[in-house]
Amino acid sequence: MSKRPIILNIFLVVASFSLSLIAIEIGLRMIIPQTIVSSQPLFTDQSEYGLDFDGLTPNVSGTIYGKSFHINSYGFRGDEVSLQPSFQPGRIAFMGDSVAFGYGVSDNETMAFLLEKALKKNQPNYEVLNFGVYGYGYKHYPALLSKKIVRFSPDTLIWQLSMNDVIGPVEVNKQAPGWTLQSTFQLLRYVFLW
Repeated sequence: MSKRPIILNIFLVVASFSLSLIAIEIGLRMIIPQTIVSSQPLFTDQSEYGLDFDGLTPNVSGTIYGKSFHINSYGFRGDEVSLQPSFQPGRIAFMGDSVAFGYGVSDNETMAFLLEKALKKNQPNYEVLNFGVYGYGYKHYPALLSKKIVRFSPDTLIWQLSMNDVIGPVEVNKQAPGWTLQSTFQLLRYVFLW
């Protein structure tokens, strides 16, 4: 048997599988559209925090995929909190992209909320703050951490990474504004010196 029919068959299987996945994706997007319904624009200027990119608009509520969300007065997802923790053992900052934000789940289904709920079973004084913002990546984290998150005096930082966070900078034009190798090292310095 020659190699040509085997290669052709493998190609047809891969192509058929890929086209099937694309058709399923299109069908699901038609049935369940990716919509965000909110009282105001979800993103706004963050210059008050010294950030040169947009962040979540404070005091916005809405739905994503029919699941409710609330952005507090400080511009991150969750209940209102004070800048300084009111108790020990402490406060945990949860940082990341759409996965950390909880895109498509209700406030009480995010990873930060579930972590806080689990921790409070053994120690009721834990507080987990959700600084996840969908669309954020390497270029956002150093400034988010140094200019916004540190204001809340967390004891611990959890940095949720998705594959697109790891791969993203490789694909980014390194001359593009905002992303530099220095900003990545700066972020790692903040994380390790925490």
